[in-house]
Amino acid sequence: MVGRVTAYRPLAGFGFITPSHGCGDVFVQADDVQGAEHDLVPGEVVEFDPEVGSDGQLKAVHVRHVDAL
Repeated sequence: MVGRVTAYRPLAGFGFITPSHGCGDVFVQADDVQGAEHDLVPGEVVEFDPEVGSDGQLKAVHVRHVDAL
């Protein structure tokens, strides 16, 4: 899946991504971002794999930075 980072709090270690198909924001944890030396930035385009978390909510895993949407 491809989407844009809508919010990210590096000190808290989480944020949200809005998928390009517009199904609503998806939660992302810092541990699931590949290339962890680079924090996510609001507006940045990323690819990710959707996964249902233990709470039943959709979350982003294997988050990868991409050049454009």
